[in-house]
Amino acid sequence: MKFLGFIMESACQSWQCLADGDDGLQGEGFFLFPAQFIGFNGHFPRQPVLPAVAQLAAVRCLAGYLLGREVGLHSFYGVKFRDMVVPDEEIWVSITLIKDASLWQAGFSITKKEGRGRVAHGHVVFTE
Repeated sequence: MKFLGFIMESACQSWQCLADGDDGLQGEGFFLFPAQFIGFNGHFPRQPVLPAVAQLAAVRCLAGYLLGREVGLHSFYGVKFRDMVVPDEEIWVSITLIKDASLWQAGFSITKKEGRGRVAHGHVVFTE
């Protein structure tokens, strides 16, 4: 998992915590996946598209930044992918984390930069 973390860290251009309270955390991160990003290899040869697993890894990366540690993955639910991300396209990942016993419940949204459309949204549960 450390290799995947390194790849996501290099794709994350910036991030910030927007709210930090008793009820949870909220933040956003800006990601850019260049044409040479390994995830585009073979996905698809004539029209590269960022794989869904890489988009979800970006969500996990942002959660780790906000919590200050690597987080484990428990489950995803209600995830919808609505648009493709192509090489060198900028995306924003927004997440709201809420503590639930030993888990973190999170709602997330991935949008294209400057509000050009929602790419994906859903819910994820992280472990500590």
